[in-house]
Amino acid sequence: PMRPKELLFIYCHNMGESRIQKLLPVARFVCVAELPDHVLACTRTKGSDLGTVEAIPCKGSRVCGVVFEVSFVELLDFTSVQAFPLFSKADARFRKKCVVFEIGGTEHDHQHRDLQVWVFFGRGRRKAVDPGPHLRGLLVEGAKDWGLPPTYIEWLERMGVDE
Repeated sequence: PMRPKELLFIYCHNMGESRIQKLLPVARFVCVAELPDHVLACTRTKGSDLGTVEAIPCKGSRVCGVVFEVSFVELLDFTSVQAFPLFSKADARFRKKCVVFEIGGTEHDHQHRDLQVWVFFGRGRRKAVDPGPHLRGLLVEGAKDWGLPPTYIEWLERMGVDE
């Protein structure tokens, strides 16, 4: 029997259209959405010069991203890439089911469709750092590719610079 499709919420530097095509070539775009009570941060593990982008809990904040429909096999493949610790075990990610809310192209066009999706999280990196121009550029490019809200894109352009 065919497994049902899975919904995957992507919010980080992998969100760009060209990166999605490489990582999830048969994924189907569903909508732009927000993950409530989280904030996007570039964090670094102790002793590493390399940062990673992750959603960390923060009451009243939101992380915008994109929901894709993927097969179970694609989800497993993507999980193996995300869960592989690049530098240390602290760099590994885990996935869990969360509720995100569909949004339109503007801040005021909330459609409030609740979606159960898989979201990847870091394993407790602590120190927030400036993402630097390259990582910030990937975030902004992905946000523009999918039409995330303009105020969110503006925030991404300043992320880490004025904090």
